[in-house]
Amino acid sequence: MGVPFVTLKGDKPNSRGAASIQSAIVLNGWNADTPEQYLEIAETMAGDIDALAVLRGALRQRVAESSVGDRQIYVGAVESAYRDM
Repeated sequence: MGVPFVTLKGDKPNSRGAASIQSAIVLNGWNADTPEQYLEIAETMAGDIDALAVLRGALRQRVAESSVGDRQIYVGAVESAYRDM
């Protein structure tokens, strides 16, 4: 919960789930569509130690305030999806 990670979106649930979590906490720039893009993102993000430190310091709070970490937001989103269906 306190460590950012690069995700390679694929067709398996675990890679899609990881990308979904990243999107929920507004870290879309950490999601790659290709292996080449994965390496590019990893190199870029690893090269900015100061930005990583700031992100790590804020990540736990970002998760807690997102639909991933806040039950009320999550339940509201699920209920809304059920209504739409």
